[in-house]
Amino acid sequence: MERNGHAPSPLALAVDFFDILFGNGSGQWVYLWELAAWDGQRHDDKGKPVRDKVTHWFKIGELKAMAKHAITLTKSDVYFGCSLTGNKGTANARGKASDATGIPGLWLDIDFKSPEAHKKNDHLPPSIAEATSLVDSMPIRPGLLVASGNGLQGWWPFKEPFMFDSPEEKRKAELVLAGWNHELIRKASAQGWEADSTFDLARVFRVPGTWNQKTNPPKLVTINRDDARRFELSDFDEWTAPEQEQGIILGNKVNVDPAATMPVCAMDLCIRSKKFAKSWNKDRDDLKDTSGSGYEMSLTALAVMDGWNDQDITDMLICFGKKYNQPAKDARYYRYTIAKARKDRDGDCVSIEHIQDWSKAIEQVYGSADEDDKSKIRKGILEGVHKEIGINILRVVRFPASGPKKGMESSFKLVMPGCQIWLANSGEILNQEMFRRKLAGEKIAMQRKRRGWDKVADAIIAASEDEQADEETTAEGHGLALVNDYLWSYPYDGTEDAIADKMPFRREGMIWFYGSEFRRWCSTFRGESIDPQTMGKLLGAAGCVHSVQRHPRTKKPDRVWGILETPAVTQNAPI
Repeated sequence: MERNGHAPSPLALAVDFFDILFGNGSGQWVYLWELAAWDGQRHDDKGKPVRDKVTHWFKIGELKAMAKHAITLTKSDVYFGCSLTGNKGTANARGKASDATGIPGLWLDIDFKSPEAHKKNDHLPPSIAEATSLVDSMPIRPGLLVASGNGLQGWWPFKEPFMFDSPEEKRKAELVLAGWNHELIRKASAQGWEADSTFDLARVFRVPGTWNQKTNPPKLVTINRDDARRFELSDFDEWTAPEQEQGIILGNKVNVDPAATMPVCAMDLCIRSKKFAKSWNKDRDDLKDTSGSGYEMSLTALAVMDGWNDQDITDMLICFGKKYNQPAKDARYYRYTIAKARKDRDGDCVSIEHIQDWSKAIEQVYGSADEDDKSKIRKGILEGVHKEIGINILRVVRFPASGPKKGMESSFKLVMPGCQIWLANSGEILNQEMFRRKLAGEKIAMQRKRRGWDKVADAIIAASEDEQADEETTAEGHGLALVNDYLWSYPYDGTEDAIADKMPFRREGMIWFYGSEFRRWCSTFRGESIDPQTMGKLLGAAGCVHSVQRHPRTKKPDRVWGILETPAVTQNAPI
């Protein structure tokens, strides 16, 4: 963005930006969040530099002072809170989602590959030009684009901030932000790219006019485009506003493509869930409704419980229809089916408003209440966790240890929108910092609890449920299922080239594979974030042993895992 043919100064960039977003607001607070330069001395327990974090608060009428302060922090990474807040916070804490009182517009964030950052991620737009093209492909073109150094902020600024006059209006804003972000993720996926979920009200972004210190030399954060268009929240109702139909709120828009292919998550669930596989093959003797739509509802309900997005469910249902020579249906049918499954999952739950109410709820889960009541209580507990720490857990699955394996205990899986997170044991829930690190691995931020984390942790564990039917719900079964799927995905032989390329290889009656590549595959193709400790427990339970393999050329040692080559290992394959 130029002024009179010249690039604006850093101060002008910051002043213009804050004026666009917050200039028409009043009576609220906004803040800068500073990640200060390293002092050259302090390190954490892993040897990484420790940088101070400071929050600087400003009244909405002090935007120029806020801009001036931001550009003075030339050695720091400087961010701002995307939401307005009603009160001034402290210098040692950022604003939380619960503090938000309004938003200045809608926002999106897209990373792209560059020589300085993300260069090993092949699932990002290859340049800022492709990232710009992606965000411009949204149904409404952004009014403002910010180049943050190694990413791109897309902004749809409002004519004036949308203030939350009621809890319902705040929830409406959250749903609009989430739906708009999901539209970006859908469009990115169509290009084979990834896009982050950045729709939370506690989000912070870099400030134009400041410097991105992650690169050497640092990069100036700039405004690439401002076409002066301003919006209303209602402009986005077509994509996210609720539509009432027989008591069901229709979900996000979906694309009905008769040539849709089976999504990876569907092939994965066919392997993990016998119930899903039987529904796919119309082989259920426990369904009351065995019509085509009855099986479609069964498949949809299982997909919803597994955390799929609406587009993947739609593609799966289209493929299910093709399997039985049925044409694709109207988009409203798929939206209604998905929304009904989500309502059936979320609609009936026991309301648990405060953490103090959880003790009674937990007693009921462990007590003699019938299974239907326990299911409602679990849902209510997870709703309470969402309100308490700001993360949306759809389901907690417990995998009991199988057999007398020394040192093994139950592991857990958190099913969340767009991802699944594995926890090696209950200790990774009971310890708040370990739990936060697990979430951070999937770029999910939670609100830190200074007091009362033990009650939150107890609630999460109490909300867990054991999957009853499938052997894969045990640590042994799930580990074996992962190994089956991984080895089926890649050919394996005993050549030096396979070992050099870190591919699975056969040796002396065993199949060996690299732990680092296996974890990467789990994250990319199974959506499961598994840390080395959890992976070790799962693979050990599945009967794998570990060893060290030296690279044939570099001689660098790598951890490899081996399993006997038996029919139990090689017989399963995705559909």
